[in-house]
Amino acid sequence: MLGTELIEDFVRSVGVSWRIRDEKPISALLVASRESGKTTIAKAAESRITQIETLVTGMGLLRRLKRNPDLRVLVLNDLAAIKGFRSNVVMLLISVLNGFCEDGLFNIDTPVGKMMSFGGLRGSLIACITDDILQDERHKWSAMGFLSRCIPFAYSLPRDLIIQIKDGIQQKNVQTLAQPEGIPAEFQPRSKKHKLQPVTVEIDENLDSIVRVLNDYKAQQLSEKGIRLLKLYTCLVKAHAFLHGRDKVTDDDVFFLMQVNHYVSYGPDKVWDQKMYGGKGGYRKTRAQLPELGSDTLPQLFQELPKAIKQRVKEKFIQMKQTVPGGGVRKELKTDVKKTA
Repeated sequence: MLGTELIEDFVRSVGVSWRIRDEKPISALLVASRESGKTTIAKAAESRITQIETLVTGMGLLRRLKRNPDLRVLVLNDLAAIKGFRSNVVMLLISVLNGFCEDGLFNIDTPVGKMMSFGGLRGSLIACITDDILQDERHKWSAMGFLSRCIPFAYSLPRDLIIQIKDGIQQKNVQTLAQPEGIPAEFQPRSKKHKLQPVTVEIDENLDSIVRVLNDYKAQQLSEKGIRLLKLYTCLVKAHAFLHGRDKVTDDDVFFLMQVNHYVSYGPDKVWDQKMYGGKGGYRKTRAQLPELGSDTLPQLFQELPKAIKQRVKEKFIQMKQTVPGGGVRKELKTDVKKTA
């Protein structure tokens, strides 16, 4: 899809993360306003072991997983649809998703008195939701531990991209609205009976330290401990390396994480303002809009980091240059790195 290459790369990396040895699969939330292409972008993770659901309950998902134990990637087109369920139905679904996304599903005694065994089945979740609905449900889902199991990718479409999409509709230019390519065939099982083995992807100590720096900075922004987020970030750079045919994380994968890190957010925050509505008070957004796609040039992202964080990143890159053959800082960041010295 035109202008969404970064987020499609992110979704595909999430879709292959279950293959990484000694790492838990990544789950992601695509957060954007209506008509932002979330559902279309989520299909970038489509493969033989992907299940795309428009609406599902906890019991329905358990039956689906029981019938298809090879399922590893679950795509929910509209997570907001579960708001129409009763509270106990929502809680069961969130509990099932929590198990599937992190520690795995084992023995479950269902409400109808039937025991279902899954042997530790786990995989990735990619869910789409609008920013306003997420803000309404954020505290409830956070309390259930659901949101901390996902990387929230929040974005908006820039005005020029919207114009190009509209022009494509009028001109019937299918390339403008083309469905993104799914996960390449070499990363998928050839058949239902074919099993794919986990793969080992190594990460250099210096690059791992940069991942830690980015995690600490983002965890502070999200008001979270960042323990789960660090595991997700580490798996993400490994999955990105694997997706692009590498068995070791390189600076390309870390720069990819730096770009993704720019969009990791639960959407515009809301704060209580007593002055609103004639003194009656109300919630207002603290940011005008979500980050725009395409505004993620590396020098710009690097400059947005606090000075102390930039200094730590610079030190790690210098260490990498000294200890890793051929290692170094990308050309477009060299000037910005020098400025932090």
